[in-house]
Amino acid sequence: QDISIAMDDGVLLGATVTFPSVDGKTPAPGKFPVVLSMTPYGRKGLSSAPDQPTFATRGMIGAVVDVRGTGGSEGNLDGNYFSPRESRDGYELVEYFGTQPYSSGKVGMAGGSYVGITQLLAAEQQPPHLSVITPQVALADLYRDADAHGGTPNRSFDAQYLVVQGGPGLVTPNTSPSQLQMTVLAKLEQITETPIAFDYLANPDDDLFYQQRSPIYNASKIQVPVLLMDGWRDGFVRGAIENYQALALRQGVETRLYLDPCTHKGCGAPFAPLTDPPGLDDETAVVFEFLSKYLLATP
Repeated sequence: QDISIAMDDGVLLGATVTFPSVDGKTPAPGKFPVVLSMTPYGRKGLSSAPDQPTFATRGMIGAVVDVRGTGGSEGNLDGNYFSPRESRDGYELVEYFGTQPYSSGKVGMAGGSYVGITQLLAAEQQPPHLSVITPQVALADLYRDADAHGGTPNRSFDAQYLVVQGGPGLVTPNTSPSQLQMTVLAKLEQITETPIAFDYLANPDDDLFYQQRSPIYNASKIQVPVLLMDGWRDGFVRGAIENYQALALRQGVETRLYLDPCTHKGCGAPFAPLTDPPGLDDETAVVFEFLSKYLLATP
């Protein structure tokens, strides 16, 4: 089901919700936990969110939302990716799904890369209905893990990062006929935004701009269980380890770190054909096991 969700400033975010079903056509009766993913890549395209039927066929509702300024959502990216406004949207989305008639009141989050970073930033806002997050290949420090690796400016990485982040979300619309008008308004706002590269060029040094967009600075505010997943050949593995070191200091809250030998794009073809060792765990199964522990378990 394609829906529009209003944020507190009136901006509408496009979302696709996948429900458990008995016949594959209508939502099953009852209340279910919700697994939320926030993506800039277009929820109808690359998304980088888990396959939603994976959850819907196992007693969970899957929800994928285009972050503001991308895909089928209104707004623009003048505040940049990972902005405080986007983190606030994460809080509001968790609370929206945690209070719907079909919801059990428990919300988890899943997804990788950008879709992992949004989990950490949303969790730092402490939404009451958030129960668990499972960020994969997510950075900790936007300055050191992305803009300037180890403090050294990495413009080749920055250039491809901005293209990869901006491209899919800009060209991906809503596909539901009821949301066509929203798509037109959204695209008009998206094409009038200030080019994101200018924000990074205007902030060459590590300052508040990066710190507000880096999960590591407020990791201690995260109160829910966290499963961090990454690969030894991923450029963000430093961030995963630093996030784990910070989160593991919490008393009485589970923090788990899972590392495999893979790259940011995973193991095997098409992106890493030479990095494909045998015996790898099914990452989706690892994520589902952790989510189900906190979303499906009865008190």
